[in-house]
Amino acid sequence: MARGSASWMLRQLRLLRPGRSALARCWDRIEAVLALLAIGLCLAVIPVAVTIGLDVYNGLSVAARQEKAERHQAIAITKADAPPAETAVTGEQAGVPAVWSGVDGAGHTGRIPVDPATPAGTAEPIWLDRNDEPTIAPLDGSAVVSSAVAAGLFAWICGVLAVAGGLAGGRMLLDNRRAAAWTREWARFSGRPSRP
Repeated sequence: MARGSASWMLRQLRLLRPGRSALARCWDRIEAVLALLAIGLCLAVIPVAVTIGLDVYNGLSVAARQEKAERHQAIAITKADAPPAETAVTGEQAGVPAVWSGVDGAGHTGRIPVDPATPAGTAEPIWLDRNDEPTIAPLDGSAVVSSAVAAGLFAWICGVLAVAGGLAGGRMLLDNRRAAAWTREWARFSGRPSRP
């Protein structure tokens, strides 16, 4: 397996430089230039992808800092039992009435998400917004980094796929030209008229 893939790789590398062989036609040299251009474009997409990833990172970092400044954690006490696991949708949290204290110490009531079958009187950690209403947790550093990396990789993959599509289209055109040239050569050699 390794030997077969190594010989395939060598054949692909030889396509990049057809040399002065009498068998190498103009179309082969154009294909080599297209392949080198595709490699160069794939490498040129890297800084673009890094820039996109950094932009996403910077934007999400600002959002995460703002969310951390506007949200705080509190403890809520559930006032009712959560439905049992059999009646809840898998992986979904049930909403139950609860009471919690805001930043100013005032009591608040509302519904909070809890795991199925959570009994009444359970202390649950919750995140509150500036109005002391339940909200989701602020973005953390790992979410910011993973989103930025994913955005950069997605941008690079899209760029590489676009380049690969252009290369495949170019190779198809060149293959058609080569086939037409071979047909003309065979017709000339055999003395039969060639088809267009």
